[in-house]
This record gives sequence, structure tokens and C-alpha cells, in this order.
Amino acid sequence: MIMLTSSICGTGTYYSTSTSTCTTCSSGTYSLSGANYCTSCASGYSSPAGAGTCCAAGSYTTAGSTLCISCPAGSYAAVGFTTCSSCAAGTYSNSGASTCTACIPNTYSATSGSASCSSCPSGSTSKAGSTACCAAGYIAGYGSCTVCAAGSYAAAGDASCSQCLAGKFSLSGATSCLTCAAGLSSSAGAGICCAAGYYVSSSDASTCLACPVGSYAAVGATTCSSCPAGKYTAAAGSTSCTACENRLASPGGTGVCCPDGSYTSPSSSICLQCGINSYSVGAAVCSSCAAGSYATMTGSTACTGQVVTACPAGSGMLSDQLGCYLCAINTFNTGSSSQCKSCPTGSIALTVGSVSCVVSPCSVGSYTTTGTSAGCKLCPAGTYDTLFGSGSSCKSCTTGTFSAAIGSSSPCTSCSPGSFANTSAATSCAACPAGTYTASSGSSSCSGCAAGKASSSIGAVSSSTCSACPAGTYS
Repeated sequence: MIMLTSSICGTGTYYSTSTSTCTTCSSGTYSLSGANYCTSCASGYSSPAGAGTCCAAGSYTTAGSTLCISCPAGSYAAVGFTTCSSCAAGTYSNSGASTCTACIPNTYSATSGSASCSSCPSGSTSKAGSTACCAAGYIAGYGSCTVCAAGSYAAAGDASCSQCLAGKFSLSGATSCLTCAAGLSSSAGAGICCAAGYYVSSSDASTCLACPVGSYAAVGATTCSSCPAGKYTAAAGSTSCTACENRLASPGGTGVCCPDGSYTSPSSSICLQCGINSYSVGAAVCSSCAAGSYATMTGSTACTGQVVTACPAGSGMLSDQLGCYLCAINTFNTGSSSQCKSCPTGSIALTVGSVSCVVSPCSVGSYTTTGTSAGCKLCPAGTYDTLFGSGSSCKSCTTGTFSAAIGSSSPCTSCSPGSFANTSAATSCAACPAGTYTASSGSSSCSGCAAGKASSSIGAVSSSTCSACPAGTYS
């Protein structure tokens, strides 16, 4: 039997006495042929498994080899790497590099594994570490070009976009700003020039917006200005404000002149209507109506007519003092008051425009049409009177109530549960018919049983009398 010895083990392996075999050295160690053990790589060196040497950063070796090979240009190997890796686009490396270097500004590398960076073409620029160069009107990023927005520009070689000055403009991707034509203007950073009465939108530099009503922009102005007090604009896009002339001066910036019939003040921002019994015509304040005249509406421009100061006996004064009204039946006015009064209990006034009341000739529960005892009549069933025959007729019972008595002097009686009265002046209540019910007193109608239920009870007071229809029937 042949015994293995350490002299038989090749490079990158060692003789193991425990297994009597040649064992491969692990990564980070190495051995020459005939070794009894593997040696660890020194600090800053590395090796793959089975290596015969350790290599510094920027180089590599293969299993069984005792030679270190430098990484080719465009690749690198850092400390601990066992192979070389390609440099990313935007970077480069020389032969034997342990790291890749970013391309300097105004140079680029478009692909990975570059051994050098290329200079940007004339008129274009790039940032450090770029993969492309950008033309004028664009700003270089690390992997792309960003176009300058409308209202800005970038000349060849500029590292950033610059804002156009007021009076100039540019479209997107511009290399310079252009001057606005005569009669047009722009604010700083504009992508368009606007005519008088318009301004550049803050949300879209390429759009002109009309100055709103109440403001204006003269030729050359870059923003809209509010009309001062006493002036206005009638439409959007105005180039100047118009004086209110003989009309009430408008509050600053409202865009309108306050109409006649209104007023304002230095502390007010709106036009306010004149109150009742006051007016205005081209004035900043409202004037009170002269004695004997009136204005019934707010916002009046003049006072008209004569107000009433007193009404004759048998009448009362309207609330707006513009006339008188006749006292109604059972009310009166002797002329000592501005309003009509109700007749005292036990007395009546049977005509409109009464100046006094007379003692009722009838007792309660009756009425009279002549004003004498000979004309007294008892209230018929379904009606009542509680004021000593104070009217020319008796009061009717309301729906849900009844009165069976003749000459009733008390209010009508409510229908009891299970009955109803659906007309006024009822003399009795009717029982709820079969299939209906009412649980309340004073009902003017009865409720029907729910769908699918029926009841044969008359005068029912609850839905519990409704029962389900038998099989084969419905409701």
C-alpha cells in the first residue's frame, strides 16, 4: 500500500495528517506544492480557494497559480476581491486599479468597463460621473439631461438654468431669453409676453391671464393693481380704471361703483344698502326721509308719499304707517288708540269699523244676526260658543272632534280611540271599519292593517287586531 506524503500535494493544497489526503486551501489562504498547511494572506492581500499566492488589491490569481495578474483597464478589484469587476458607466480605471474613478465635469463614459472618459462635444456640458453630455438649454444630471423650463435658459457650458428677467421670455430648452415686443410685457421667469390688462400665470409661465374685475395692468406693467377708491373696471383685462363720476365712490379694488341707494365708509370693503326710510343719490352716506315722507324698501333712491299720523275712530293704523284699516267684527277703536281692540267678554261688535261694543243679548252657546235678543239662536250640533253670543255664527268643531248637543257653550269633544271624524262640524264620531284601527283620541282617520293582514273588528283600537291572512288568501 502506497502512503501519501506532503511532497505529493500540489500548489494551493496541503497534506492533512488526519485524513492522509491533499486538501484545498480555503479563500484568504495559499500554499506552495508539498505544503503541510495553508498560510493566511497578509493584510491587504486576498486569494481564491486553491491559490498558490495572495494578491494585492487591483490584481487577482486563479486556483493552482502562483502568479498575480493586474486587473485590466476599465475594471478593478478592491481588497478582499478574488476577481476583477467592470467599472460602471460614468467611471473609468487604469490597469491594476483597486477602485474606479468618476469622470470629471465635462467628460463622460457611456458604457461600463471604460478605460477612460471622453470629452463632451463643443457646446455641451456634464457633471462629474456623467454618462452623457447635455446641449445648451439643458442641465446635466448624473445619467440624464433636464430641459430648462419656459422662462429660463442655459447657455453652452452653464451648470444650471437661469431665470429670464422682467421684460424678457423664453420657451423650454432655450439657450437665451428674448426681449418682449413693443406693447407687451412680462414678469421675471416668464415663458410668454402679455398684452396690457394681462399678467403671467404663477402656475403656468406660458399662459397670460386677464386682470380680474376691480384691477388693471397698464402697458409695461408686470402685475395687476387694484383700482383705488372712487374708480372701477367694468370687465376683466382692463388697462386702466374709470372714475365713478357722479355715482357713489367704490371701495378700493371692488371693481364697481356703489349704486344710488347704498353707502360705504373708509372701513367698509362692500357697498351697503340704505335702510328703510332713508335714501342716497351719489353720496357716501344715506339721508333720512323728511317729515311726512317715507321709503318702505332698503336701497331706496328717494322718499315718497305721506305717512299716516292718526286714524279715525273705528279703524287702526297699518304697521308701516302708510294707511288705516277698518276694525274687524268684535273689535273696535274709539279713536284714542292707533290699533283696534277686542270687545270685552260678554259684549259684541257685529259690524266692521265699530267704534264701540254692546252687551251681548244672547247667552253663551248661542249667536245673533240682529244684535237683539230676538235674534238669538242656539248653536246647532257640531258647533259651540263660549263668549256670550259674541258672533254672528258659532265656531265649528274641527276634524277629530264632535258636539252632539244644541247650544253647546264648551269646546267640542275629541273622538275616542277606535273612532274618527273626518269633517268639521261633526255631530258624532264613526267607528273605524273592519280592517282599520286607531289608538289615538281625536283622530280624523283610521290606519289600515299592514299588507298581508286583515281584521274583522269594527272600532279597533290597536294593530293587534290585525292577523295574517290564511294560506291561499291575500290582502
